[in-house]
Amino acid sequence: MENKVNKKVAFHTLGCKVNICETEAMIRIFENSGYTVVDFNEKADIYVINTCSVTNIADRKSRQMIHRARKLAPDAVIVATGCYVEGLDEESARQLDCDKLIDNAHKNEIVARAEEIAITKMGRHTRADVKIEDGCNQFCSYCIIPYRRGRVSKRPEDSILREVGQLAATGHKEIVLTGIHISSYGRDELVHLITEIGKIDGIERIRLGSLEPRLIDAELLNGLKKVRQFCPHFHLSLQSGCDRTLKAMNRHYTADEYRQAVNLVRSFWEHPAVTTDVIAGFPGETEEDFETSKAFVDEMKFYQMHIFPYSRRKGTVADRMPNQLTLAEKQKRVDELEQINDSNTSEFIRYYIGREIEVLIEESDGEFLIGHTPEYVRVRLPISRYGDECINTLVKVTGESFILS
Repeated sequence: MENKVNKKVAFHTLGCKVNICETEAMIRIFENSGYTVVDFNEKADIYVINTCSVTNIADRKSRQMIHRARKLAPDAVIVATGCYVEGLDEESARQLDCDKLIDNAHKNEIVARAEEIAITKMGRHTRADVKIEDGCNQFCSYCIIPYRRGRVSKRPEDSILREVGQLAATGHKEIVLTGIHISSYGRDELVHLITEIGKIDGIERIRLGSLEPRLIDAELLNGLKKVRQFCPHFHLSLQSGCDRTLKAMNRHYTADEYRQAVNLVRSFWEHPAVTTDVIAGFPGETEEDFETSKAFVDEMKFYQMHIFPYSRRKGTVADRMPNQLTLAEKQKRVDELEQINDSNTSEFIRYYIGREIEVLIEESDGEFLIGHTPEYVRVRLPISRYGDECINTLVKVTGESFILS
């Protein structure tokens, strides 16, 4: 067999932050085994496609990337892993032009010598995603992920802290705690974990991924606010502002309970960022239901909304529901929500004009330094004024010396 030092591996990742995090772990496993990681469009000996299956479009893109890899290097080993792989039946798997399929539970075996998925360094980034749990027990009627990822599995705190310590030692300043359903980690456990991460030298920011609004209470927020590095950026999954639609989705809260959670967050911080996900055109969503949802998201004044047209997923409850909307109807509703989103985002950002803000500088595009505020507002600073030495540092800027986007 050829010496691994001369081997090249390329990665392409689709989907969520968990997939991104797991790809980084697989990259480290390959590097530790002597491989060189190259761009996906370059010739490589092995191509790894970390797939997604959250929508039909994601399925199609997963297949396209497998085919692209085969076209780039017909003799290369093509490996597919991730949620799309989890859902393949035997016949579909045979039709893929892929040499190896690896389910999510065995990504750590993508290189035989690796005993576990662990990131020892991620030198390309100032910010690092760290997975704290996998799986989901919620079974929302539109979602296939619990069937693909399985039940909730929490990662031990000591394992997480070791990884964060390694990341801090390699210069990382910001940690984002991610998972499929991180609310399942538990309120008290999350507060304790974030408190302990805050004690690690070098860590200047800590963020949370998507949370369920039911997790939000005064005890949680009190605990988070005590941690200096915690960023007041809350992604609270909504999906709809209409109670009838929420019930059909099997979401376990009402619009008013969601409103109370947002108001509580805003009572703890002066200008926290609250972002969300919204599905437009769920089966059976009437025009009246949509207008109710639209009025609710306008009232909430989210910093940003991720808006999706409903996508049918075979194997889910929603796929079998009557009154499926047309693509044109769903897109019309997406467009209306996007208008609200653009307006509310602009309003949120205007708050910072003329104020002092703290920015973690992450990269340079040659003309500007680019970074984010604690609320994850993107900021550009002219290199001519600040210099490249600011990369991977926290800087405070005021007034017209920055550009918000």
